Amino acid sequence: LPAGKATISYQGGDVRIANSKDVPPEKMTPISADTQIGPGTVIYTGDKGALQLLFSKNSEAYIGTGAYFEVVEFFQSDNIEEIVTYLGNGQVRIKLHPEQEGGKAAFIVITPLGKKVRAKGTEFIVTAYGDENFTVETLEGEVEILNRMAKAFRNLVLKREAG
Repeated sequence: LPAGKATISYQGGDVRIANSKDVPPEKMTPISADTQIGPGTVIYTGDKGALQLLFSKNSEAYIGTGAYFEVVEFFQSDNIEEIVTYLGNGQVRIKLHPEQEGGKAAFIVITPLGKKVRAKGTEFIVTAYGDENFTVETLEGEVEILNRMAKAFRNLVLKREAG
């Protein structure tokens, strides 16, 4: 699948980006409304910063204040979309709309603890507290938490029906 680019649908306060994990937040570039977000983009939101990204017609991410978020991979075609991200700190709310025009979307959030949160057709919130802990709240649909280090790890599936 070809690499995709996300667009900015909302930006507020201190939001900065870089194209490398090695750039500290204070040396990142302030984001502008026409900035293209693609694989390898690192996003930092300050104390009063927030950002909403539209990955395509099938998914969106709202990145809250104090977040360190990276778009690791983003592939898309006419009907399929796969997004892999890393949340080092802060909160991200993901909303998928795979039912639109017969599309399929998969969204993965990796946390510093080596855990992956994978969703298909859902809405969920992941909050990472650096290397110490993370939480997942399923708002609608199904979310799976996986240990990316060991395939034998029992996966935890969280479900919530709409309504």
